[in-house]
Amino acid sequence: MALTVFVPSGVTITVTPQTVDKFGTRTPGTPVKVPGCVIYETPGIETLGGQDTVVQDAQVLAPPDTVVTSTDRVTVNGKTYEVVATPIIWRSPLTGNEPCVQIQLRRVKG
Repeated sequence: MALTVFVPSGVTITVTPQTVDKFGTRTPGTPVKVPGCVIYETPGIETLGGQDTVVQDAQVLAPPDTVVTSTDRVTVNGKTYEVVATPIIWRSPLTGNEPCVQIQLRRVKG
């Protein structure tokens, strides 16, 4: 029996795949809604140095069948973040079970 992390009262995120050409230009693909996620947002960090910039990081634990890459954008509670690392598939070394996908996000404003 496989254990799957799915939170019925969790947050629904929207993953928007991005195609990136050789010049770094992003073209958004078709958004996909992913229900049952857990999100941990960190407090924003404000950087002063000639301009005001707020950086906010977040971690998402999504169901194991979630497809997301390091070039995608993720919208959570109306805020759009960029995926800033290769998503991690949690895997038990004892059972081989894959209960969730961890996605690291960052949002920069300013």
